[in-house]
Amino acid sequence: MEINQIFPEKTLPWEGLSGSIYQTHSIKVRKSWMKWACLVLCLFLIAGGLVTKYRVALIFGILYILVLLMDKRVVVTGRGVETFYQMRITTHYELWRWEEIDAVVREDRNHPKLVALYFSRGDRVKRLFFTKADAQAVMDWLRAEHRDIKVAESDEKKPGVPRYYGETKDRKQNKKKHERTAWR
Repeated sequence: MEINQIFPEKTLPWEGLSGSIYQTHSIKVRKSWMKWACLVLCLFLIAGGLVTKYRVALIFGILYILVLLMDKRVVVTGRGVETFYQMRITTHYELWRWEEIDAVVREDRNHPKLVALYFSRGDRVKRLFFTKADAQAVMDWLRAEHRDIKVAESDEKKPGVPRYYGETKDRKQNKKKHERTAWR
C-alpha cells in the first residue's frame, strides 16, 4: 500500500479555470542525498523521543517528516497568485487577488532560464521564479488588464527606472538631503 492511497491528493483549485496559467519554478531543488539525510535525521529524532525522556523530539521528528513530504505549488492565473500546500494530513490554499496586489517587479538574477517576479501586497512580498517568456507574458498581461498595479523592472541594469515604486532620482536625493539636515 502506497502513501498516496492512504492520503489521496486533492485536486488543485485552478484545474477548471480557463485562460492562461503560469507555473512557477524552484531555483533551489533539494538533491536526493539531502532528502535521505533529512529522513535519517528525522528517524534519529523519533528514536531519541522514544528512548529518552525528551518526548518533544518525537513530535519534531514526525513534523519534519511531514514537511519533507509536503508539496507546494504556486501559479499565476486570471484570479491572482494562487498557492496550494499539501502536507499529507492537511491542505492549505492561499489566493492573492489582483485587486489586493500593489506592484510587480521583474529582476533578472543572471540565471540562464529563469527570472524573478516580486509581487507585493501591503507589507508582504512574494518572490516567484518564472521562465523569461512566462514572466514577460505575465507583465504584458498585467499592463493591459490591470492598470492599477504598478509593473516595473529592477533598476540594476536599467538606469532610468525607479528603484522604489513611484520614486524618482530627484526625490531620492531630496530625501537623503532632508535626512542629513534633520539631524543637525
